[in-house]
Amino acid sequence: MQTQVKAPQVNEIHKAGKVRRMIPGMLLAGGLGYLAICLADFSPYLDALVVGLVLGMLFRLCFGNREACNPGFVLTGTLLMQIGLILYGVNLNFTRLFHMGWQVPLLIVALQGVVISVSLVVARKLRMDEKTGEGC
Repeated sequence: MQTQVKAPQVNEIHKAGKVRRMIPGMLLAGGLGYLAICLADFSPYLDALVVGLVLGMLFRLCFGNREACNPGFVLTGTLLMQIGLILYGVNLNFTRLFHMGWQVPLLIVALQGVVISVSLVVARKLRMDEKTGEGC
């Protein structure tokens, strides 16, 4: 009989309390990301982002949900993944981004914070449910 695996929630970042609880998940996600980059270098048809997503899904399928890694997975799976997808959408990568100067990454993080804050304020003004986004 299979047990249901509870997906990590964004709120678990706040429950973690300390950065050291996030380290195992961040290291594992970083290792899988590095492996994805190495594997993508073997073929011009493979993209590191797609290979990384597939590796992450295979890891979870083979090894299940690791409670010790959840806080780090939540951080990398939310914030870092969103930033990566945004950069991927505009055909940038982190190397190019940091060669533009330290101001550009800082501006991206600040703008993302502003967009999230404005979205939360608008959602509260419209009395929308925080979990489902319903109830306009």
